[in-house]
Amino acid sequence: MNYLTLYSDAGAAKHQYGWLVDGHGLKPADACIKCGKYEEACPQHIAIRDTLEKVSEALLK
Repeated sequence: MNYLTLYSDAGAAKHQYGWLVDGHGLKPADACIKCGKYEEACPQHIAIRDTLEKVSEALLK
């Protein structure tokens, strides 16, 4: 999402997302069940549920 936000480069953002998710066997952003577990643990107080929803909309649709 940083590539999209900082550089407005959707192609690079999608490539990076694919590398991080598919390349490392991780679940996609749209698999989030919105339990809030990671928001409670996040030291940067990132709204992870909202952010993953934005990632899903921007990079997976």
